Amino acid sequence: MAITTKWTSGNFHLTAQGATYTKIFNCTWAEFQSGAGLPKIGGKLTGIIGGFNGWEDMRCTDIQAQPFAGGTDTKIEVYCTFSTIAKVVRQAKADTSLSWEIEFDFSSSQEPIRYWEDGDGVTHIWQKEWMKYIAENLQEFGYLHQLDPDDPPELQKYSPAFVFRLKAFSKKLFFKDVISSVGTINAMQLLDPLLALTDSETVLYGQPMGDDTEMWLLDSCPMRRIRPNCWEYNFNFIHAGIKKYTDSIFKTWNVVNEIETKDLYNTYDFMDLLREMNTDNNAD
Repeated sequence: MAITTKWTSGNFHLTAQGATYTKIFNCTWAEFQSGAGLPKIGGKLTGIIGGFNGWEDMRCTDIQAQPFAGGTDTKIEVYCTFSTIAKVVRQAKADTSLSWEIEFDFSSSQEPIRYWEDGDGVTHIWQKEWMKYIAENLQEFGYLHQLDPDDPPELQKYSPAFVFRLKAFSKKLFFKDVISSVGTINAMQLLDPLLALTDSETVLYGQPMGDDTEMWLLDSCPMRRIRPNCWEYNFNFIHAGIKKYTDSIFKTWNVVNEIETKDLYNTYDFMDLLREMNTDNNAD
């Protein structure tokens, strides 16, 4: 039999915590087991004519199947509840980006610097500024004669630090690939293709990352077997940082202090590896 939506479907329940909406389908056990044509956990609510406020944000959080009065051994009713209340929990499934998790960590780190550039584009060398300070204030502050003009105290600056983490799952054990990629930088564009691969519904505010070639270094990638035929990979990428914060000019790992250090870091095409972990595009 064909899967049909029961005419009594559409039970809408609004509470102080959120809303739920239940759709009921008639089908066979075989159709239910195949899953084709039925909602899936985490799927969006569709087919609402007119709709109600917030229905676009609802996701399927519960599915129940049971025989119904007047039915047969093979015919069943499937109750699919869409909700803004419950958190969608997916079992990690191998070889599909639908199970992947992405986390961004934006922070700052302190590092010693020898010079800086002011808002007028003038470069100031810290040692020269230190010598100038001692020379101009030596008579007023006698203790300055005890300080070495050639040995200034360390000047520290907080700089933005970016990290993103990707948790992926695969039936395959990419042991050699991970070993050879740790400590390398991305040979090709990485972040935008990755977002397109994992979540086509993401709305990017402003400009996307663009060409981030050689900006991401794979710092580590812990691997663990979470169950038979499923391996978890935790990729930890570190960004090279910002060269000029006011213009959002990003650094690359193979250029240090404006000097091109060719092949200081080996490159690796991480997207090739990630596509190998996304072979089952229809999995849920």
